[in-house]
Amino acid sequence: MLREKLLAENNEKRAKDIAEKATADAEKKAKSAVDSLRQALMAGQQLAAEKAAAGKAAAEAAASANQAGGSGNGGGSGGITVDENLRRYLMAVNNQITEHWLLPDMQNWKDNVEAIVIIRVRRDGVVLDSTFKKKSDNVFFNQFVEKTLKLSSPLPPFPIGINQSEMEIGLKFRPGKVF
Repeated sequence: MLREKLLAENNEKRAKDIAEKATADAEKKAKSAVDSLRQALMAGQQLAAEKAAAGKAAAEAAASANQAGGSGNGGGSGGITVDENLRRYLMAVNNQITEHWLLPDMQNWKDNVEAIVIIRVRRDGVVLDSTFKKKSDNVFFNQFVEKTLKLSSPLPPFPIGINQSEMEIGLKFRPGKVF
């Protein structure tokens, strides 16, 4: 009876240790995901600021050319709007896929494991096709890439201003990150 009690206490302690480790791992992954998203947003904001500055310079040059008697094309800011819509759309796609990109802890994933996939997306967000441009050497990693794409579909529909009927998007998968 004493032996059974000790075994039960030992099992409870193991279960508690496993639960604590799982919680710590989950918190670590969540922090990593938040950090990755923060970096992506900061990079996007920097890119938007650079594009806005370039657009302003292009608009000033077009206005200067018009004042000097040149014809100009008057569409200097239109390209920036499309670029901004595309950038925002690609960030939304990345965010949706990243939500589903979670590798199990069944093995230690090497940081240099990488797979590159090209997806073809229809205007309404349906993924028409996905093809590995580069598979990783790890079969399980490749399977998790495919599973993530299935769980992420359908993707967000194209925003107003992107007039294509479909689009190809390249995605790079690494442990903890999607680019």
